[in-house]
Amino acid sequence: MWGQIMSNGHLPRSLPKPEPKTQVSKYPSSVDFEPLSMKRVDPVGDYWITANTCKMGTFSFQITASQLNDIQSKINGPSFESLSAIIWHSLAKIRPGSEPRVITVCRNGSNSRKNGYSVNHQIFGIVKAEFSIMDSNPSELAALIVDQTVNETGQIERMMEKDQGLSDFIVYGANLTFLDLEEAELYGLELKGKKPVFANYTADGIGDEGAVLVLPGPSTGRIVTVILPEDQVLQLRTELEKEWFVV
Repeated sequence: MWGQIMSNGHLPRSLPKPEPKTQVSKYPSSVDFEPLSMKRVDPVGDYWITANTCKMGTFSFQITASQLNDIQSKINGPSFESLSAIIWHSLAKIRPGSEPRVITVCRNGSNSRKNGYSVNHQIFGIVKAEFSIMDSNPSELAALIVDQTVNETGQIERMMEKDQGLSDFIVYGANLTFLDLEEAELYGLELKGKKPVFANYTADGIGDEGAVLVLPGPSTGRIVTVILPEDQVLQLRTELEKEWFVV
């Protein structure tokens, strides 16, 4: 939108109407427990970023189209689920005794954009594994993400209503969190007839369990941005390079 304004000098004539409230009927109307995809934190006041118990580190790497095809053929799953599975499996190896058996998966809903405007319609899901992640096959993990993700969006909405905005919570990093941003229009910006050669996202305020963002690459591959406790960053890079020849 900023690129369009810079190109033609005009502001949008009108803003989109507020989204109607999402009705989710598959969950009970009362909330007696907090959704697993969120974590209550100490009040943050006006800072809007919770304090971590450890120093966090960030790194990004590119998955080429050929690498992505190779990974998908081995995992036998969609691109986002396949990439999430290999990182989930690799992290379990470097977290002995505390492997993440519950993860959060965040996706954009079908109405995430209307008339060129972004709409707050994110879907939060939980995936639970009843088996050892380290001893499993990544293809099992990908299938689990595809078939066993439990949508907690309705529970979160009701929890916020019940709490009336009096408490602070985090979602990203409350569990190991995977964000599906494959459809984000990172390369739609155009200035003076030129488009970006590279674009990326990152995030602050990620909880200690970490987050993984899967984004479109500059061609047909993917960019993966990982935010983890700093002491796990190098270990994960080493594991991914050894097992999957990436990063």
